[in-house]
Amino acid sequence: MSVLAYSIVPQTFDIVYAPEGASPLLVGKIVHRKNPVIVKMTLDTSAGQHQFDPKLNMAIVALLMILDVDKQR
Repeated sequence: MSVLAYSIVPQTFDIVYAPEGASPLLVGKIVHRKNPVIVKMTLDTSAGQHQFDPKLNMAIVALLMILDVDKQR
């Protein structure tokens, strides 16, 4: 039963930039809504305290998707 409940709850990941000697800054938040067929993730950078290059943000999401698909096998 707990596996079924876990498959419905969305996972959230924070993208954090932590320069050496400074406090960590939030860059964005990734929300992963579970779906057995398609991997769906949304990236929200509106509340970010630090801006990354958009290509780097998309690379982070793509790598997380690859890891998730590999985990499901």
